[in-house]
Amino acid sequence: MQTDHLDSGKIARHHQRSFFPSVMAAIGVVFHLALAHSIAQPAPPVALGEFLNAWHFNDTNFLSFFGDPPKAAHGLSLVPSWEGNAVKIAATNSLLQYREIGTNGTTTNIVCPNGTILLWFLPNWNSGTGPGTYGRLIEMGTYTTNASYGWWSIYLDPLGTNLFFSGQTNGAGATYLSASINLTTNHWTLLALTYSSSNSFLFTNATLCATGTGVAYYPGQGVRGSNGFTIGGDLLSQSLALGQFEWTRTYNYPLSADGVSNYYQMALQNYGGSGNGPSSPGGPLGPLGPSGGPKLLAAPQGTNLLLTITLGTDGIPYDFFRSTNLLGNSITNGTWTWMGKGSNGFSYLFSNQPRTNAWYVLGTPQDLDGDGLTDAYEQLVSHTDPYPPFKVFITQPDPQALLP
Repeated sequence: MQTDHLDSGKIARHHQRSFFPSVMAAIGVVFHLALAHSIAQPAPPVALGEFLNAWHFNDTNFLSFFGDPPKAAHGLSLVPSWEGNAVKIAATNSLLQYREIGTNGTTTNIVCPNGTILLWFLPNWNSGTGPGTYGRLIEMGTYTTNASYGWWSIYLDPLGTNLFFSGQTNGAGATYLSASINLTTNHWTLLALTYSSSNSFLFTNATLCATGTGVAYYPGQGVRGSNGFTIGGDLLSQSLALGQFEWTRTYNYPLSADGVSNYYQMALQNYGGSGNGPSSPGGPLGPLGPSGGPKLLAAPQGTNLLLTITLGTDGIPYDFFRSTNLLGNSITNGTWTWMGKGSNGFSYLFSNQPRTNAWYVLGTPQDLDGDGLTDAYEQLVSHTDPYPPFKVFITQPDPQALLP
């Protein structure tokens, strides 16, 4: 059993802005206990960049999260999935192509030198049989033998037993990362690639499976601007990965291993499934009462108090929050501080504390907007919006137009 000893201090991070209390990610049993007011706080996690865009493939127009349409889309079909629909890319004329910069001219959809790609993939084949070609998962530009055009790609070998991340430009190229993988038909796998100029990492179902070198070669602006990127195949409707794609996301910075894990756990918790990824519909984890789910077990001993996380899922990091100023009946109305993370069996020891009113609550690793801050932290501590942002673009109206 691991125990933290917390000393005096505080966090001064309270940004006041509205949020949506109807989806509550902070879960657990709230304890009203007599404890100290002065507790040292670890620094909150800091996001290093931005979430760029997402594709959930629920509509027949294949719009992105920010409403951007594909540059080209044909030979595709929508099939039922664990979250609405998935896009199946398996026909001989399949092409799903998006722009590097959205049609509004301001939304960046993907970046080559530094970022993260998250995608859920369900193959129509098993590893060992494979797609029968070097199946593209995500690609920009075009591979050439002399690296004259420019190329950037995440792709599979013909047997579906290896995954590669490669690039080319100006006569030079490299494979930054290669990994052995085991994919099974009818089973979803989360593939997460994080990359920068110094290194690259591949995670399958949030488990690190390969490390590689940094990104040095990728298509120039002209190629990226004219071709954008493709999902599930190349620009010629060839080199198809032959499978289904769901919940594809891009970032302009490398997510941490914890960020990838939080995203994976969020999908499992909200949509069910197992270690193979979401496979059946399921509801989000709701507020948990004393009768079930992860909770805090209190063991008062005079002015000492030991709080232990019990009944939790092994390996899932729960956030731990404390408040001495709870307002009204809603826990989100109080002033909360983040005490750190812990998993099942993890204990927090408060020693020799003068008595004062205090409340405690657990939060899940759910991070819907992918900014590195859990939904619970955003709702309780930073008071920021935990949901993926909506972008509003204002244009100058035509002075001759008739307005109501």
